[in-house]
Amino acid sequence: MTGSQFPTLIVSFLGCTKDPVEVLYSARKISQSHDDATEIWQQIQGRSITREEMINYISDRREYDRFPVFKQAQFIFLVDNISRISALTLKRHQVETENSGPSRPGKRLKNSEHVSLTPPSIQGNPKLLKKWTKLQDEMVALYDICLELGINKNDAEYVMPQGLLCREQLSMSFQGMQQFLDVKLCEKTAWEIKEMSWQMYHLMKETFPSLAGRLGIKCWENRSLFCDEPLEFFKTCVWQQKRPHKSHLNTLWNLDSFHASEKSPA
Repeated sequence: MTGSQFPTLIVSFLGCTKDPVEVLYSARKISQSHDDATEIWQQIQGRSITREEMINYISDRREYDRFPVFKQAQFIFLVDNISRISALTLKRHQVETENSGPSRPGKRLKNSEHVSLTPPSIQGNPKLLKKWTKLQDEMVALYDICLELGINKNDAEYVMPQGLLCREQLSMSFQGMQQFLDVKLCEKTAWEIKEMSWQMYHLMKETFPSLAGRLGIKCWENRSLFCDEPLEFFKTCVWQQKRPHKSHLNTLWNLDSFHASEKSPA
């Protein structure tokens, strides 16, 4: 069995607020300006304010991340072949989801070669993979048996594997996406959520490159610029040659010398 035969997680962009750039520009402009809100929208619709001006206005305001206006632009993604356990992780992060769920998993997956997502580490271990595949099939079969014996469907779902293949529709505000990707693009994130996050990021770069400039890992230049994870993790990170750790900032900014001079007698 080759890796290409395993189901892979796929993220698709479904849609968004009619024009996120216009919405984000108007929200911030209206909150800062004494101009009539209707006139601002008429200028936007009449193109007397160019799209380039709106993009530059958004891009120039780095403190913008802290304001709630970024919540007003919504983006919708579809995630195919996400595991049950990762779908629950999204809910813990208060990501708005609508899923296929395991409502009839036995019936839905009965004719499928794979019933659950298989971690890469298990895919690469043939002996373990054989046991893993058998166990996943047995759990789904047991679910069907429970239903046939009249067990309540909600109770029967307790036997389903955590890696059960699901389909999720996600809805995020742009601010929520920033905060989510800040953390979930990081190397410390579990492989499945990290893969989903990178696909979302690349979709945003393709669809809204001007907005994608405000997305990234929290240590990137366009975000926080430094790593705030434990130093031991930082030393093993693929980004550590390009990003400082928070413990290095005093030295980089020469603050150690500054504090020493402050304490030295005149």
